[in-house]
This record gives sequence, C-alpha cells and structure tokens, in this order.
Amino acid sequence: RDVRGELAAAGVLVRAASRATIDEEMPEAYKDVAGVVDVVDGAGIGRKVARLRPLAVVKG
Repeated sequence: RDVRGELAAAGVLVRAASRATIDEEMPEAYKDVAGVVDVVDGAGIGRKVARLRPLAVVKG
C-alpha cells in the first residue's frame, strides 16, 4: 500500500525517518473529526466555536 502516495494525493506532504512512521499516519488510523465534534456538541460536553485547518503536524 502506498500511504505516502495517498497522503500526497490529499495534499499532505510527509517527511519521516522510516516507512513504519508513515504507515502510522494512514487515514484509517483517525476518526472523522467533524463527526467527533458533532457528538461532543450534541451531548453538551462542548460547543462549536471555530473551524480549524491544520498547517503542520510534528511527531517525535
């Protein structure tokens, strides 16, 4: 599976020391943030105040 290619197609630039690190970032590893926010808002735990777009993620 070409995780780097899939991420690149989505406009995500990946730089990593190993393929294992890239594999950890496959899209299926994460929940849909919009769905999580909707549940939190609907349950009254929190409320929507802004829509954010990530610029970068640094792991390590």
